[in-house]
Amino acid sequence: MVSEIEFILLFKILVAHLLADFFFQPYSWIKGRRKFGVYSRHLYLHIGVVGLITYLLIGEWTEWRLPLFIVVTHFLIDWWKSSMRDSTLNFVIDQLAHLLMAVIGWLWYIESGSIFIDAVFQGLYGPTFWIILGGYLIALRPMGFLITKVTHKWQEELGKEQKDFSGLDRAGTWIGYLERIIILTFILLQQYSAIGFLIAAKSIFRFSGGVKEPHERKYAEYILIGTLISFSLAILLGIGMLALL
Repeated sequence: MVSEIEFILLFKILVAHLLADFFFQPYSWIKGRRKFGVYSRHLYLHIGVVGLITYLLIGEWTEWRLPLFIVVTHFLIDWWKSSMRDSTLNFVIDQLAHLLMAVIGWLWYIESGSIFIDAVFQGLYGPTFWIILGGYLIALRPMGFLITKVTHKWQEELGKEQKDFSGLDRAGTWIGYLERIIILTFILLQQYSAIGFLIAAKSIFRFSGGVKEPHERKYAEYILIGTLISFSLAILLGIGMLALL
């Protein structure tokens, strides 16, 4: 089994990454890396900070293999990132790659990675993982499609009003995704009171401006229907998942 000290070591590596990437890296260094890539002195300054913080937090003064592994992999990932377009997807890939390398380096260092990996795979073969994964996937696009179908006739009615109800591109879709994920998480954690605060907060935010015109009333009712359907489906899904778990 992986000991508590070994688990703490993993979190030390992750904290070192967070400090080096987000707290001790000025934005001027990031711009320099984007502009000059592997020829940027800022890239090497950043990698030096990564190595130093990792070495200090690990606290094993005669151990250089793990900090060196983190430094080399961090350099390669940041080199790739510097040559790519600045986008949300590339940022997520970059951070996931750093996380993966931290876990791989940790498993190699503690020399009991096979036990840890076996435990992970045992969890993947169990029903809990698949019930949770399936539930969250259902809460995303399948429920989104269902809500769109149910509210389609009201959306068409709003279209006949010839009013501009457009907002940010796909913002409503992403709001729906996030609210269902949050509600599902609250239910799985059995924090039911938090759902009430979420509903109240969204209602106040959505309708704080008041409803003055008839077409505004229709739009407010349309949003309210969609919101309540989204919340209701997420709650029912969460209750079903709890029953299965």
